[in-house]
Amino acid sequence: MPTDLVALLVDTPSARVAVLDRADGKLPALRYAHDDPRVRRYCEDRRVFLSCNEISTSDIFWSRLAAGLNLQIPNSDDAETDADVTRVVVLDDLTANQRTLITLEKLECIYSRDNQAQQEATDVLLATLAAIDEVTLFVSFCGSSLPESVNWTIVNVRVRKRPPLVRFFFST
Repeated sequence: MPTDLVALLVDTPSARVAVLDRADGKLPALRYAHDDPRVRRYCEDRRVFLSCNEISTSDIFWSRLAAGLNLQIPNSDDAETDADVTRVVVLDDLTANQRTLITLEKLECIYSRDNQAQQEATDVLLATLAAIDEVTLFVSFCGSSLPESVNWTIVNVRVRKRPPLVRFFFST
């Protein structure tokens, strides 16, 4: 795999990288870069990999992100309060001047739904994360319309089955 994707993540402060493809080339590219030792060092091992096909609401997203960051969230008897507390605790942690890589596989699962309210909630969620300088966002997306709330660097992946090859095409 080319190291250009890794270089893009570690050499670009506050990178917002979207890997696009209609085939199966995104996951290996995401995993390769996410697990690269240079990325680990750059983020001081503060890396979270979330598969969005298991996330149906922004509340679940914040909860999974909190778990990925190993944060302790106080519980109450009110689910709405718990969701707000979780979001605040995660955002406080992310703004504590520690580099963090957040890798979101299959972002289209929570963004491309027919539910306009969910799409808007995802836009707010991504804009909130993108506003934090210490956060590097790295997403895979299958589709033509990325969330516009973030200024993405777009990486198109083309995969040939024989021989195995992944090619990256960068644009901003």
